[in-house]
Order: sequence, then structure tokens, then C-alpha cells
Amino acid sequence: YDPRHREIYECAIALFEEGIELSQDCLTTLKNAELKITELKKKIEALIIAIPRELEAYEFYLDLAEKSADDAPSKEMFMFLAKQELFHRDHLERIMNDLQNQLEEELKKRK
Repeated sequence: YDPRHREIYECAIALFEEGIELSQDCLTTLKNAELKITELKKKIEALIIAIPRELEAYEFYLDLAEKSADDAPSKEMFMFLAKQELFHRDHLERIMNDLQNQLEEELKKRK
């Protein structure tokens, strides 16, 4: 049980009841819930852009590694950088999954 859920529910009921003025606390609760949803969506959108760029960087370094086949130290460095980009992508995907779960929870609270 989330105490905020009850508070948001009570605010929503107040919106539909005739003649009841909404308290500042009620308005603040509704505004904060909307702000949280908006911020989660913005973060997810940024990650949707960033994740493919990590894959592009991986492919870039992998290509450089292949072109450096005759230069072992360079090839090793580019392979290391390529693997780092995959690590970054995986990390960003985990963050995005977490944010998507948070967004789903916030949206469920509205129902």
C-alpha cells in the first residue's frame, strides 16, 4: 500500500464532487504526480536516443580495430573501447528498464 495512492485518490474524488474546494495540499499532490510522470518520460526519451549511439560507437571502434589488424597495440585499444561501448549500452538499457517500471507504477496509481 502506497500512502500517496490514497492521497491522490482523495484528490481525484474531490475534483468530481460538487462544491468542494481543493486544498493546496491536494493540488500540490496532483501536480507532483504529473511532474514525476513527465520527468520519467523525458529520461526514457533521452535513453531511447542514447542507447543506439552506444551501439554506433561500438561498431565504429570495432571497425577501427579491424583496420588496425597489423598494429596489435592499436587493435587491442580499439577492442577495449568497443567493449566499453557495449558495457555502456547494457548499463543504459538497465536504467531505461528501471525507469519504464517506475513509469508503469506511477501510471497505475492514476487508475
